[in-house]
Amino acid sequence: MELPELSELYHQFEIPEFEEWKNKVASGLEREQAKPFASNYIPSAPRHHKQHSLETGAVLMVDDDAAEVNKVLLFLLSQGIQAIEISFKSEVNSSHLAALLEDVTVEYIHIFWNVDSAVKVVIEDYWKTNHLEESRHTFIQSAMYIQGTLDHLQQAVGVLKPEEKVYIELTIGTEYIKEVAKLRAVHTMLAEIGRQEYCLIAKFMPSLALDNDTRMIANTIMALAAMVGGCTYAFPYNQPTESDAVRLASNIIQILKFESKLELLSDPLAGSYLVEELTQSYLITQN
Repeated sequence: MELPELSELYHQFEIPEFEEWKNKVASGLEREQAKPFASNYIPSAPRHHKQHSLETGAVLMVDDDAAEVNKVLLFLLSQGIQAIEISFKSEVNSSHLAALLEDVTVEYIHIFWNVDSAVKVVIEDYWKTNHLEESRHTFIQSAMYIQGTLDHLQQAVGVLKPEEKVYIELTIGTEYIKEVAKLRAVHTMLAEIGRQEYCLIAKFMPSLALDNDTRMIANTIMALAAMVGGCTYAFPYNQPTESDAVRLASNIIQILKFESKLELLSDPLAGSYLVEELTQSYLITQN
C-alpha cells in the first residue's frame, strides 16, 4: 500500500472573522426552542481581545545567604521561569541585592517584590543606581497590585489613573469552567470601567494532600483555565527547590502554549451557553 505524503495528512483551516463566526452560529439557532438563548448567550464580542503569552512564575524566600539563594534563582530561570515573587526573611541592603541578582538578566524576567516600605526604598535605590528597567519589577504592597475577589476589585481599580498599569492577583482552583468564567468576568468588569492596562496573575491552589501525579493533573487544569481565561502570569507551585516540580510545572505551560497553540486564541470559550451563563452570574453577584 502506498503511504500518503506527509503534507496530505494536514489541512490548513481558515480562521473566520468574529462576525462571520457569530452569524453562522446564529443561523444555526433559528429553531424556536433556541431563540431565547441566541440573543442572551452569543456575545457581541469576546470578553478579552488581546492575544497573550502566559508566563510561568515561582515564589522565592531569601534568607541571610543571598549568594546561595542566587543559585536557586538561576536554576529557576534555567527551567523557563519568567516571573519571580521575592520576599526576605532578614534586613536588606544593596550588597545583599547585588549577591541575589548576580548573573541575572532582569530585563528578561518580571520580579514581584513582597516587601515592606523600608525594603522597598532599598530596592528602588538599587534599581536607579544600576539603571535597571523599571517596567520589569512591581511591588506587591502598592496600589498597583491588587489581591482579592471580584467583590472589591472594581472599587480598588477605580481609584487609579486610567493610564496606570494594574496587576490583579486571583486564586485559581480546579473547577475549570468556573475559573474561566470568573476570569472572563474580571475582563468584562475592567472593560466596563475603561481599564486597558492590566495583567491578571493566577495563583494556583492545589491541595497539599495530593500525590505528585494528581497534583500534576491539578496544575494542568489550572494552567489551562489561566491561559483560556486570559492571564499573563501563573504561579503553579510553592516549592522552587524541587527540581522535578519546577520542570513539570514549567513544561505544562510550555506544552499548552507551543503545542496546543492556546496563546494564539482570544477568549476561545466565548459563545458557550454554560460559560456565558456563569460569567454573567459572577457579574450580577459583583454588581
